[in-house]
Amino acid sequence: MASVTDLIPGIRSFRPFLPAKEFETSLRFYETIGFHVYRLGDVLAELSLGGHAFLLQGHYVKEWAENTVMHVLVNDVQAWWQYISSLDLARQFGVSPAARPRVEP
Repeated sequence: MASVTDLIPGIRSFRPFLPAKEFETSLRFYETIGFHVYRLGDVLAELSLGGHAFLLQGHYVKEWAENTVMHVLVNDVQAWWQYISSLDLARQFGVSPAARPRVEP
């Protein structure tokens, strides 16, 4: 019988499911950021940036959605901040403006 240590190299990916209250709008939002969208059905899509991906689903539960967090680690947060803030996502999608990065405990 294989151990978990033996099985780990065979993991191809971890892809969390994220909720979308307005699925088509959410797809356009992530495409604007630069994600590649690969539709898997009417209300399911894989969104990827390079080798990193998650699944977006057109299923929305308020309590779950409001507790969902995506933690992304990058080498150059200032470059990402400049890029994301240049997209003016708040105007395009009616969302809260992105908050400037800050050091947190």
